[in-house]
Amino acid sequence: MRRSPQRDGTRCRFDRGRGVVVGVLRPPSVRGGGSRCSSPARAGLPNQRRSSATRFPCERVPFAGGTGALMCTAAHVSQVGVVEAACTALAAGSPVVVHDMAAGGGADVILSAAMVDTRWMAWSVRWTSGFLYAALPAEVADRLELPRMTGTDFDDSMETDDYRVSVDAASGITTGISAADRGRTARVLADPHAVPGDLTRPGHLIPIRVREGGVLTRPARPEAATDLCRIAGVPAVAIGGELVADDGKAVDDRYIADFSTHHGIPVVEMSDLIDYRLFRGDGKRGRVIRVSEDRISTEHGFLETIAYRDEVTGAEHTAIRQPGAVRISRVTVHIECPLCDVFGALSCSCGSVLSEEMGRLRSGSDLLVYLRITPALGHGVRREREPPGRERAFEGTAAAILRDLGIHRAETVGGPVGLGAAAPVS
Repeated sequence: MRRSPQRDGTRCRFDRGRGVVVGVLRPPSVRGGGSRCSSPARAGLPNQRRSSATRFPCERVPFAGGTGALMCTAAHVSQVGVVEAACTALAAGSPVVVHDMAAGGGADVILSAAMVDTRWMAWSVRWTSGFLYAALPAEVADRLELPRMTGTDFDDSMETDDYRVSVDAASGITTGISAADRGRTARVLADPHAVPGDLTRPGHLIPIRVREGGVLTRPARPEAATDLCRIAGVPAVAIGGELVADDGKAVDDRYIADFSTHHGIPVVEMSDLIDYRLFRGDGKRGRVIRVSEDRISTEHGFLETIAYRDEVTGAEHTAIRQPGAVRISRVTVHIECPLCDVFGALSCSCGSVLSEEMGRLRSGSDLLVYLRITPALGHGVRREREPPGRERAFEGTAAAILRDLGIHRAETVGGPVGLGAAAPVS
């Protein structure tokens, strides 16, 4: 592989064998304006430092109808670590790679449009085909009046990128094709105060309007690019281009891994980003939001209820415990079954099991998490290729609720309904 003339940037990569992010992130320098991260191994230092992935409690909850220990799993810790390392790089103006194994391989180089400079834009042109797109949310495309490239014949299926008419910045550029000019156009697109008159059409940068909901709606690289920028805390407009080899061929997994190691940039798997969104939210909102607390009188005594709104499905979930309970040692997750829970249908045992679960709350060390099902679940987490599934969505919801309640470890009891009993994800 030919060496890139530009060796600066965020020197972090994810080592799957060791499950850690390797490299040392440093804050942007005042004069350099970019993030510099030096790899001790490449610098010839005797002891390589590691920055372990951040550990979060309750990242994965078993629901398989039995019991298990509620704890962080190494796999999910690694997913969180690599996504957040990538977001750190984006916020510093450095590139990341998004790889979608489910789509048959291939990868895109991604940059924050708001933070990109001429150096990294030129680098992106060098390592891609040179065809760069600007992924942006619907509200940005509408505000800037970016019409569809294909007019009324557009195929609105989820498999099709929604290309818009190409643009250039209306000022501050020359011909529009240089790295400096395309960087200027990218920053105009990311400027929240930009207006349609700040752009000329056609131009040399191709906007792509992404679907609302990001990778949970459409697991494609443009959606992943905007999701990562939003999580990174920068405007959700990203520059992307498909990575190609020096001979012009599409890259394989080996090339992507070598490329990441050589340039010291993180690689984010699409499936890891989907998991991050399901467990952690979209960067602006968490997966769930606590909306109310109350005390209710039941046949099992007075109980405390904490209501949550699911920011992915729109459902309202409830955590129930004894008032003042602080040491929770067992968590029961119950997936709603309206016919049995509410109307007492005898077609299954859900209603009686729920009553038993409520009775166990008298101990003061039990917590019941009641998860609601809504039609939105079938659309809000839809993935055409390799669906994350209802179980994964419920895991993310329960983990977010437990994290909000400060529960780090507890015995868990799976819901009695069984995730397969509900309607499948469409």
